[in-house]
Amino acid sequence: MNLRKIYMLMFFIGVGIIVSCSKDGHNPIPYARVSFVAYPDAIDNIAIGDCRIFNYAYGRGLRGVVIFRFSLTDFKIYESACPHDFTDPQAIVQKVKGEPFVVCPVCKTKYNLLDGSVVSGVSKYGLLEYHYSYDPQTGVLNVYN
Repeated sequence: MNLRKIYMLMFFIGVGIIVSCSKDGHNPIPYARVSFVAYPDAIDNIAIGDCRIFNYAYGRGLRGVVIFRFSLTDFKIYESACPHDFTDPQAIVQKVKGEPFVVCPVCKTKYNLLDGSVVSGVSKYGLLEYHYSYDPQTGVLNVYN
């Protein structure tokens, strides 16, 4: 390998490191414990492509969680606090009826529930996603971070 190729390789590796260390991708919502179980009576009525917003209670994140039913056995679980205005107690996303979106009533940012990304609005950050496990035999959804 000649010296020019080595310099170019080092340049692109350096650019990659700088870009990957950018803080723009880090969600600003502070850590809040998420550890709860949603039983069938709470999630069976969530149609595929629809969501339910669970209000805050201990173990349900900073302001509560949004459970989006992606398919019969697949879900997306998000923090309900808007990443742009998470310090404002009124900035809890609300469901957009008939669509796979939620919107913040404070900053008006609209989020896609398929992946948590920003559809429109001022937020630079998508929704904070939580982990889950689902047992199709019992219908129990375990949500955690």
